[in-house]
Amino acid sequence: MTRIPSGLFLVATMMSLGVAPFAAAAVTPQVLINFDGTLVGTTYTLGAGEVDNSFTFGSNGLATVSGGVGDIPGDLDATGSGPGGNGSGFYFNGVLLGLGSLQNVSWVTEALVAFDVPVASQPATFNHILDVQGDTFLRFDGNGHNPRITNFGYWDGSNEQINVIPDLPTSGYSHVALVWDAPNTKVEAFVNGTSQGVVDLAAFDVSSPNVGYGFFSRFLNRAIDGKLDAVAFSTYTGAFDPASDFQLAVVPEPSSLALAACVLASLAGWKKK
Repeated sequence: MTRIPSGLFLVATMMSLGVAPFAAAAVTPQVLINFDGTLVGTTYTLGAGEVDNSFTFGSNGLATVSGGVGDIPGDLDATGSGPGGNGSGFYFNGVLLGLGSLQNVSWVTEALVAFDVPVASQPATFNHILDVQGDTFLRFDGNGHNPRITNFGYWDGSNEQINVIPDLPTSGYSHVALVWDAPNTKVEAFVNGTSQGVVDLAAFDVSSPNVGYGFFSRFLNRAIDGKLDAVAFSTYTGAFDPASDFQLAVVPEPSSLALAACVLASLAGWKKK
């Protein structure tokens, strides 16, 4: 039997499972927060290995950090009123990344999120899980929807497209992401590594400098009631590959865990021969 070098064997195994062995895009981390730092008031101090190229990552309202988790208590929407007088969540100033307009840069925003109450019990009408500079979002939507729905989309200054997606899991953490393809003015949503479709309009409208997690960072309201295990924002060039190019680890399905175990077992067995 012809012996296959271990590196080539790993690549071949990954390809047979449909996993890209190398990143398809050149990804540059801009913000990476594991909530291993400290929060004093609304000022967040980075923990080991964390990144904030905007130097502005922090909290609003009654959001807290403890034990490596960011907690968002859930606030009313409409005017920003709620506990503490403003909505609670985490955000940074995207302009201060120094990249120019984020409309013209391909980016990925992502989070590991869990919910403290079911979707139907989330506060008020809207709850933004991810938002970018005002009108690009992944959210719960109870505006005329009973039960409320989950959707994503963006406003381009003249038109809005909103795609409805299946409800997010309500037990444990989920990986959620929005991926902006600047040359083609498309945003794609992902839940646990699986595409939820694409919204394709002109460039998204910029009504705020903020990039938010767990609330609507334009008006500092519309918060979720839940927790964030990590958040990240990166830029990229090339063709984005969800199998390899997220900063945060995608929450695996049980079948994926089984496949990974098989691969590791195969590798271990090969090394022993």
